[in-house]
Amino acid sequence: MREEVLTYVLCPHCGSSDLGVIAEQRNCSVEIRMGSVVCGHCRRNFPIREGILGFLPRPSVVAQREIAGWRAMLGETSDSLIRTMLSLPYLDDDIWVTTAANFDQIVEMVDAVGKRVLDIGAGRAWSSWRVLQAGAAYVLATDIMTQRYIGLETADIYDEHSGLYIDRAAADMNQLPLQATSFDLVLVNASLHHSPGIQAVMKGIARVLDDGGAALIVGEPVRSMLWPHALTECPEVVHGINEHAYLAFTYLWAAPASGLFPSVCLPKSIEMGLDQGSPVTAQELGPAYAAIARIWRHRVGRWALRGFLLPVLYAVANTLLFMVARKLRRTPR
Repeated sequence: MREEVLTYVLCPHCGSSDLGVIAEQRNCSVEIRMGSVVCGHCRRNFPIREGILGFLPRPSVVAQREIAGWRAMLGETSDSLIRTMLSLPYLDDDIWVTTAANFDQIVEMVDAVGKRVLDIGAGRAWSSWRVLQAGAAYVLATDIMTQRYIGLETADIYDEHSGLYIDRAAADMNQLPLQATSFDLVLVNASLHHSPGIQAVMKGIARVLDDGGAALIVGEPVRSMLWPHALTECPEVVHGINEHAYLAFTYLWAAPASGLFPSVCLPKSIEMGLDQGSPVTAQELGPAYAAIARIWRHRVGRWALRGFLLPVLYAVANTLLFMVARKLRRTPR
């Protein structure tokens, strides 16, 4: 953790910005590897371990279940995973091919150069690293998982191999301990659906976004209004991870209710899958696939699916959400 992070965070107990640092161990006089952050208002201490600020002193029952579930599902880890971590998200695996396509799409759409970026539910923080590579000025990664190769400690690998440093804080996205209007972009990559109340998360995102900023919501599973997607056999659910498949309307309503103005796009992974006749895409879209594929074969159909038919696709297909929600810039007085 660098001391710069104190300009972005608030005490998770009392909400004060009066925070100080006690450094016990530094790395190259820049990063605080061990120590604590002290709130000058409520006098509580929050640990810094392995360079990660511990702003999750008492995880909620939901967060505890999530942490235990990920550890159980991913199992043992070792340094043999370093090469894999450095390749993320560009792996030859159906899930990662989808993730990479949609992540690249959002990076191409939104200029990150010189921006202050918050990465919520960052996990291994590969997305934070890639955003820094795209020119972001500062990135803060938050997640409830910290274990190396599973959570935020993985970011040490990116710093060691590229010199790009990511500030990290263990924090609950349902109660973001962050200062208002402190970020230009907020990235949520396949993480928002883990929350039992996305309205609260969206309100927190709107609060921390600066005027003119944008929330980038990518890879969130959306369930069909006609053919609900059953999660009972999902590996994450089996391991106790908090999986939800919300309606697209739920996301689209949560944004304006929080003061953000959303727009949706057709995910690149869906376009690729329709071009290739991918069985993975067919399975993902469910019973709506045949009709969508027929429309996609024609040039006018492609234009329609990217435009006025897109809300229909999000309503009837089990798919992934791709949404940019902007916070309007206030007119100077």
